[in-house]
Amino acid sequence: MPDGAAAGGVRRFFDEYRHTWNSTGPAGRGFLAGGIVYLMRAIGYSVAFPLYAKERGYSPGDIGLFLAASGFALFLLGVPITLLGGRGFARKALVAGPTLAGFGILLILLAPDGAKWMTVAGALLSGAGGASFWVLGDPLLAATTPISQRAHVYALKFFVVTIGVALGGGLGGWIPGVSELLGASPYAALVIALSIFAVLDLVQSLMFARIPPYEPPVVLAKRAPDQPRAQKTSRAWLPWAVMIALSVPELGMAFGHNSIRPFLSLFFDEVYGLSASSTGTILAVLGLLGGVGSLAGPKIAARLGNLPAIAVLRITGGTAIVLWFTGIGLPPILMCMFVYYVIMDGTEAIFITEAMQRLPISRRTWFSGIYAMAWSLASTGASLTSGFVQDRNDGAFGMAFILGACGYLFSVVWMLAVIPRLPVITESD
Repeated sequence: MPDGAAAGGVRRFFDEYRHTWNSTGPAGRGFLAGGIVYLMRAIGYSVAFPLYAKERGYSPGDIGLFLAASGFALFLLGVPITLLGGRGFARKALVAGPTLAGFGILLILLAPDGAKWMTVAGALLSGAGGASFWVLGDPLLAATTPISQRAHVYALKFFVVTIGVALGGGLGGWIPGVSELLGASPYAALVIALSIFAVLDLVQSLMFARIPPYEPPVVLAKRAPDQPRAQKTSRAWLPWAVMIALSVPELGMAFGHNSIRPFLSLFFDEVYGLSASSTGTILAVLGLLGGVGSLAGPKIAARLGNLPAIAVLRITGGTAIVLWFTGIGLPPILMCMFVYYVIMDGTEAIFITEAMQRLPISRRTWFSGIYAMAWSLASTGASLTSGFVQDRNDGAFGMAFILGACGYLFSVVWMLAVIPRLPVITESD
């Protein structure tokens, strides 16, 4: 009997997400399907591109510059993409982003030997697909999904992200590997891989181009020639202050993630001597578990409330990180990592649900842009800080990773102390 009840519960769980998939409509489904292609391309590119640059003779410092340019695209291109989205051109920008990214890869492949700054320009353009995906995706899902299903659709988005990440990580290694088995040189194999990722950019553009119109029309009020220009009210600053305040806790979340996640492969290699294949398998499995955990987020939030649920989950995840450095051994550390991934990643879906509920339709794209650019800046600072702390501590990871846990704690403190006191913005503000 208990087994039957459990099976019924699992069936109802997946029925809820099937209902969410149907409820979000063709625009939402098109975005989520295109998202899988984007993440496959983005993660595969992040694996293959550094190896390609190394084959071209670039130094580690040069490769770091190229990767920084790709990541900085979210901040730099986020501004025009946010402006376009806020003025009713979100769908067109969503299509243009991956197209620019594909041209960026083409520029990288066409750059002559030693053309470092041409490669930097290509790397910057290659991040355009990510900028449009992360800035415009959440407002799209908010516009196309009924309010009752929004928590589920954001959880579904993070699950889709996880699938794309897992597949992309494999493709980044499998495509060059298969190419070499078929007789290609290591350099030619990486050229083939990057070319395939450029094709995936164009596939993504075509998928987004098929998304039906979903944006509400932007109506600009016309002023009569003799009508005096309206004076701005004293509350004109309020929506911007609220959107910035809503994005602040994600500075902590981004700092926590990027103080830890980019260095986990080094952690397993240098502390436990695991091979690259073993490390990759562990991280892929943990990533998939994180995606499954995100699907449970709406249930937890429904019981505790959005902000208390985020607080409980992030504090638990941060505690799991601290336990890694108490001498408990590898198997317990893997169990703590399981807890960390399963409960931490799903908090983003709950946070986005809470933020979108506090903002009118006209402000959601602006907030998404502010949020994405804040995440980009905090991520860059986190990776630099974590690496610096490790260098100053003879390569030890404990202090750097615990610093990341403090980032998670900051996000919780801000959410509980500030966000409940923020006003809910309306269209009239």
